[in-house]
Amino acid sequence: TTRIDRDRVLDLVAERAPQVRVAKTRVAEARGAVTGAKVMAANPHLEALVGPRWASTRSTDVELAGAMPLSLFGARGRRVALAERELEREGQLALDVGRLAAGTALSVYYQVLHADRLLELARARHSLAEQLVRVALERERAGDVARLDVMLAEGERARAASEVLAAEARREHARTEVALVLGLASMAAVVVEGDLGDRSLFARQTKGLGNRADVAAAEAENYASQAAVALAAAARFPAVAVQVRYAREQDEDIVLGGFSVALPVFERGQGDQAKALARRERALVELEARRAALSVEIEGKSAVFAAAVAAVLVLEKEALPRIEENERMAMESYKAGKIGLDTFLRVRRETVETRREAMDRLLEAALAGVNMWTALGARR
Repeated sequence: TTRIDRDRVLDLVAERAPQVRVAKTRVAEARGAVTGAKVMAANPHLEALVGPRWASTRSTDVELAGAMPLSLFGARGRRVALAERELEREGQLALDVGRLAAGTALSVYYQVLHADRLLELARARHSLAEQLVRVALERERAGDVARLDVMLAEGERARAASEVLAAEARREHARTEVALVLGLASMAAVVVEGDLGDRSLFARQTKGLGNRADVAAAEAENYASQAAVALAAAARFPAVAVQVRYAREQDEDIVLGGFSVALPVFERGQGDQAKALARRERALVELEARRAALSVEIEGKSAVFAAAVAAVLVLEKEALPRIEENERMAMESYKAGKIGLDTFLRVRRETVETRREAMDRLLEAALAGVNMWTALGARR
């Protein structure tokens, strides 16, 4: 049996969540691009020609040529700068994927705890319904009530049994979501533990904005777009290659040296420059939008969390303490014949609904806390 609590959920999502693992592979790809950018832009060219010469004297001519393209005008440095900025962006995006995955994992974790609590409530309701049927039968045999009371009690028992089955289905659905988020093969031997009302993780969060991973990724993309503009501009410069040529003609050796220049007369990287400029503009807009939304997101989600906690406290302080006493008094009154079954069932439904509302408010507070925690950067 494997036991999973809140901290273990966060550990597992960092290790096994599919989207986190995919994001790490993208970082590895970007790291490979940096390695490629640091090597020479092109390989040397070698050329060899051999052939007979038919003349008064027959001979064999040989010609060897070599050319080495040169990386001038800072093109190699610009490629490296772009690749490094893109690596930084992918690293921050991987962190942001981890942040969002942690929030999703905590949300489904609390939904499992909520489903467990609802299942406990449904089973308690069914147990009380069984007791109610026994009391109704005893009172019918004593002649205190009509057969109708027994039928009503049996109907309540059937509804309670149905609620147990429905709660079990909801619980299995929530457990399946946990397995999918955490990348687990099965939940058969997994026990999810924890307290739905534990908000200690969220209480440790500070209000400082810091530099969240998605904002840092947008900043890295902005720098990368500037590097892309600089690299595209390098196409305006000519491409230079150093050449060496050796030839042997009619027993004479010829050695030549020189260079070749590809002049950017027609193709000057106009398309790449236009794309790079558009990328720079897009990156700047995205960065400004993320920076502007960050403080609003944190402020709003912090307010939602505070309101959700207040809603929990009202029920815990004013409603929940009276529930058990109300149920006990209602059962005693029904046994003594002071109230009818319809009144008892009405009291029972109100207590069940109050408990369910309390559990729903706990879940809402937990999910609001997760949203606030995620907005603040998902720091443990």
